[in-house]
Amino acid sequence: MNIGFGCIWLKNRKRTRSHTVYSLFKSLQELDDANVYDLDASLNGSELFFHKLSNIIVYQGKLKSKYNFSKRYLKSSEGKLLQKIQKIKNIDVIIETADIGVIKEIPFYLFQDLSIDVLIKHFQEYNHSVPGWEIFNLDDLYKRKEWQMRVYNQCAGVFAESKWLADSLVEDSGISPEKVHVVDLGINIKPELAYHSFGEKGKQEKTIFFVGRDFFRKGGHLVVEAFKLLRKNYSKNVKLIIAGPKSWPLTGRIPEGVQYIGDASWENIRKYFQTRDVFCMPSYFEGGYAIVFAEALCFGI
Repeated sequence: MNIGFGCIWLKNRKRTRSHTVYSLFKSLQELDDANVYDLDASLNGSELFFHKLSNIIVYQGKLKSKYNFSKRYLKSSEGKLLQKIQKIKNIDVIIETADIGVIKEIPFYLFQDLSIDVLIKHFQEYNHSVPGWEIFNLDDLYKRKEWQMRVYNQCAGVFAESKWLADSLVEDSGISPEKVHVVDLGINIKPELAYHSFGEKGKQEKTIFFVGRDFFRKGGHLVVEAFKLLRKNYSKNVKLIIAGPKSWPLTGRIPEGVQYIGDASWENIRKYFQTRDVFCMPSYFEGGYAIVFAEALCFGI
């Protein structure tokens, strides 16, 4: 079988959608009876810069861009995808990550971790945007939904990353249940590496571990504040280790008892999982579900 894999890759491909997309792509390439073609729909530097520049807004005193919700950007990405398809013959089926665009004459499936209807439903219920999508108002969401529904209606099926999202696609987006398939995610750390001796037994200092590049959406600031109270009111014999953001995300100095390890590698994350006592990540919102909780469970914390 010849499989086309459509994706808007980040510059560091492994980071695209928290490693999930890259892992899926590499896994498909390992299939014995399949040829997998990379249908990279990413726009080049100058073209991407134009889209970002033409959709700039000021949000809370900072320049932000709504480019990835603009129809012009969506059409450009769809066009890039179709160009790649035309250069390759005999593709049997295509898997798109997210909803890049409509493909005619070749059956295409979507791999989804979130739908616009989920964002709209949250906005209507709480009267504010989902954390991580603060710059988009309700009108932006409805306009973006038009594009997504166009793709939903013409795709052969949708692979949802969780049962929760699959239910929403049927109930909120109106997709036929026959078109929705649940594909639960696995961990990024290889299972054989997840077995360990559960750290140093009997050590006096207890440690809490937080992982999250999207620090504020993952509730990292709440963890730091709670940790300060823990040390002040209960015990100073506790340590908080924070991984994820490239630089310290809060104002002021790093609090006493906090070890900041930044954008750590998976190998380093694995080592910290092996020796910590508690994993804590009170996320405000997850699209499918946070893989890191499954990883923490694999390490028994």
